[in-house]
Order: sequence, then C-alpha cells, then structure tokens
Amino acid sequence: MKAILSSAFLLLGLGVACGAFGAHGLHEYFIGREEDIWKTAVFYQIVHALGLILLVLSEKNQLVSTKIISLCSKAMILGTIIFSSSLYLLVLTREGWLGAITPIGGALLIGSWLVLAWASMRGKSL
Repeated sequence: MKAILSSAFLLLGLGVACGAFGAHGLHEYFIGREEDIWKTAVFYQIVHALGLILLVLSEKNQLVSTKIISLCSKAMILGTIIFSSSLYLLVLTREGWLGAITPIGGALLIGSWLVLAWASMRGKSL
C-alpha cells in the first residue's frame, strides 16, 4: 500500500506542477483548444491520484480485497500516465497521432473504476 500511496502523492505533486506550468509557462504557447486539452490532462491526473488514495483507504477499511486494490491501482496508475502524458505531449509537440494513444489510458481508468464498483457490490471475498 505504501507504493500506491507514494504513487498518488507523486502524481498529485506532478499534477500541480503541470497545472502551474500550463497556466504560467505555456500561456502564450497555446493555440486553439490546447489549453483545454492541457487542463483536461491535469484534471484527470489529480482526480485519479486522489482515487489512488481512496483505494488505500478502501483496503485499510477492508471494503475491497487487497488483490482487487492491487490490480486496480496498477491499472489506474498506468492509465493516468498514458492518458495525461499523451495529452501533455500532444500539446507540447503538436503531433496529432498522440491523441490516438489517449483512449488506451482512458480505458484503463474506466476499467479500474468498473472493477472496483463490481468488487464493492460483491464484497471483500474477491
């Protein structure tokens, strides 16, 4: 659980840094919707970092099994990295093909939440 918590705090810190960089360092660089894309990446990164903290609390309170927490935290960390990083890189490089990678991260994030919903309905026995 320490690794999950450490990952959450790292993603939160980097999310704040990326948000500040976008607001101050890239403000004049953005063209069209790029600022919205950047903000979406920051938002999803911070939300899912907080979600990782919820996973740790769920395990501590024995709401969901450790096995499910482990699986979902890995999917959530990887999904956050793929989703947000692909959007950051899309804006920084203006390489449109990076947008095709973003849904992979999104699918991992959605999947992790759906597995958690299913597991919490079924109980800790999973």
